[in-house]
Amino acid sequence: MATETVGQLLARPLPKILFTSGTRCSSGTSKTDRVDRKFLFHWEGFLSEVAETIRKADLTKTLTVTDPTEGELIMVGNKHGLTGSFQANVGVVLGRVFHSSVDENLVNLRFGDSQTAFGSDDKARSRPKRFDRRRDKAKGRGEADILIVAHTLETEEVTCRVVGKIKIYWTQPLVGSAISSSLLVPAKTKNVDPRSELEAIEGPVGQLVRHMIYRNIKYGFLSTYEYTIFLRRMGRMRFEITDPIKFDSTDPTVRQCFYHMGKLGASDEFSYTDEEPDITLKILQSGDSWGEDDTSPRRCRLKRRAPEDKDNDQEGDDGKDGGGGIGAPSKKLRTRAATTEPSEFGSMTKNSPSPSRGFIGRDPESDDEGGTASATSKTKVPKEIPMFNLQDITLNSIIFGENMVSRHVFQVQEALPDDHEKGKKILTGLFNNIKCIVKYENEKDNYLRIPTSRYFPKMMAFGDIVLGQEFREGHIIVLSKEKGEPLDYEMIQKIPRDERVLMYNEIVSAVTFIRAAGLRHGDPKPWNILWDKESGQLILLDFEIMRPEDKDRPANEWEVAQVFGSYWTPDDPA
Repeated sequence: MATETVGQLLARPLPKILFTSGTRCSSGTSKTDRVDRKFLFHWEGFLSEVAETIRKADLTKTLTVTDPTEGELIMVGNKHGLTGSFQANVGVVLGRVFHSSVDENLVNLRFGDSQTAFGSDDKARSRPKRFDRRRDKAKGRGEADILIVAHTLETEEVTCRVVGKIKIYWTQPLVGSAISSSLLVPAKTKNVDPRSELEAIEGPVGQLVRHMIYRNIKYGFLSTYEYTIFLRRMGRMRFEITDPIKFDSTDPTVRQCFYHMGKLGASDEFSYTDEEPDITLKILQSGDSWGEDDTSPRRCRLKRRAPEDKDNDQEGDDGKDGGGGIGAPSKKLRTRAATTEPSEFGSMTKNSPSPSRGFIGRDPESDDEGGTASATSKTKVPKEIPMFNLQDITLNSIIFGENMVSRHVFQVQEALPDDHEKGKKILTGLFNNIKCIVKYENEKDNYLRIPTSRYFPKMMAFGDIVLGQEFREGHIIVLSKEKGEPLDYEMIQKIPRDERVLMYNEIVSAVTFIRAAGLRHGDPKPWNILWDKESGQLILLDFEIMRPEDKDRPANEWEVAQVFGSYWTPDDPA
């Protein structure tokens, strides 16, 4: 049987995935999972750190060859398959390397799934009553895809040291272009945010950060298999990320990077307790520091993992990372979050809708695209809101209205595939005998900001759910059901050039109309677009996230890149 050294095994690039047509939509990032790019910084010196770790390690031990000479032998078409391939090519290999290590900090490290370590304290393996399954899911506990854990066999104690998130690369093509090292280079154009290239990963990184915060972990990674980004938390709201490491990279390899991350996590003696994690996540999402200062109670605390020191809480002070923590431990108590460098905060204009806005009807015949954001307030309010008859109520009815007053009834015909993780439901049915789509979520405020257009579904009604057989509470909006087929990256790559040019022009026109209202679509992905090939027209969907217009990045650059998966114009080859 062939053998090789640990060093040779780590130095081998990952095999290429055998991909076949499969999942075509995003693997599901919640709309609230977002880290504003102003809190993302480049992890300087990461590559040299990896090289130094490999140079100092004893990697001479001999192991049997684990990689098949034929390359990958399993075909992949969804996230579960991709995660399995990642574990086979990274987790299994690193597990053998850690097991053979002479470093006592590494010998018990293993890759595992989210259920191997449930919570933030070291005794969580017995699953205390305080870890409610639904609450864990809502707050990110138990949802991470991959953990690197320290497993002490003698005591069955498992502690999470590195947390990871897997995204399928064929629906996240822009992860590889999120070059954080560009932050170190002065912007070529004045007033252009050099972090703009990181906007594509704000959502996926936000999901990873949520897991890190609720698990009290300093180190994490985001991987699409083709590209992997490593992350460390260096302050309450300072997260440093590496440039994407490609699967076939050789200097360093992905395996060498994970060996280094395992060593960092294993030698880290502290857990990091955020005293107000929900507030931290809201700040990270909004991009507003909320006047953070030295007197703020919002802070992180360093807590020793050792059981004998479990009551010895310490605050972090300034210090450089060396596997020790967010900052070097200090006896000074009640201070703000520790950072190695001053965290950088800024401000962002808030576009909060007025909570007192009542129902504003949409004129079905209106298709005026010449208005601005103020046109919304001029939308005609119906003098009488039609009431429903009791004989219209069936087991498939949902009764709803503003301020919990029964005003409307929606007749459910079909429930589309739902997403329990996001807490939403999408239904099709009849509203006033008109074919419509109902969303079990609240994005009405964004529809109210934008004038009616042929580029978007028409909002027919909205309100609070008053009564329903399955849905007893929540918000509901009723949208017109439009023609078209949801797009995906594979479809876009296969369409003829003439059709792609037509689609390009439609996208630019649609997003330019939104930008005229001072807004920008927050998630312009292909699956949020309906494309009607016969008419050559498109419909933009999913207005749950709207962001302020970015005048430095024109619509024909940013939104088109998000939809097409790369920067493309009609002047480029197909």
